Amino acid sequence: MLILAIDGALGPFTAAVLESETGKAWIEAAAQRDALEGGLRAADAALRSSGYALDDLHRLAVTVGPGGFTGLRIALAYAKSLAFALNLPLVGVSSYDALAPRGLGEPALVAVRGRAGAACVRLRLVGGSEERFCGAIDEVAEWVGSRASGAELAVAGALDELAPALVRAGVPIRRLVQGEPPALRAAHVAATAALHEGAHGVRPDYGERPHTTVPR
Repeated sequence: MLILAIDGALGPFTAAVLESETGKAWIEAAAQRDALEGGLRAADAALRSSGYALDDLHRLAVTVGPGGFTGLRIALAYAKSLAFALNLPLVGVSSYDALAPRGLGEPALVAVRGRAGAACVRLRLVGGSEERFCGAIDEVAEWVGSRASGAELAVAGALDELAPALVRAGVPIRRLVQGEPPALRAAHVAATAALHEGAHGVRPDYGERPHTTVPR
């Protein structure tokens, strides 16, 4: 199966083409602040590097959030446009899954950077139960501490601000490194995903409302 996956929610826009049977992949990234034009070029460059064309694709994937509000919307709109134009299935992949290293285990915490001073997290406990929370960094750390019950957590994702806050909150953590770009991880997730809905059913997960100032 040949999959094109794109991510605009978790930093610079990235695109990956994956041959699921062989594991061979081609990855391209746009400049940090070049989400629209650069993102489109990244997807095209990944395809050209692979030697494949759009007509060769079997499936599309896109990260649906949480994450950067503007990049998420651009990537999702582009992925849906491709899905409709090519009549291909589109898999929406949670940003948490795109950031979680393979074999993350339980209990585990995956963090996504939110607006300044904030984060969204997914906490997976032993047994597979999940909870999610978004808020200010210290609020998130306190929430995790109240749920983790002293268990050491394998943690991954956006941890620059959150990891110190977790330590201050008394949460034992073991940091893991994400070895794959989000678009490539999304492609791997999409390769085994069940197809339930068409592209219309793929919706964004903003995690929290974007921080805005309402004019008076």
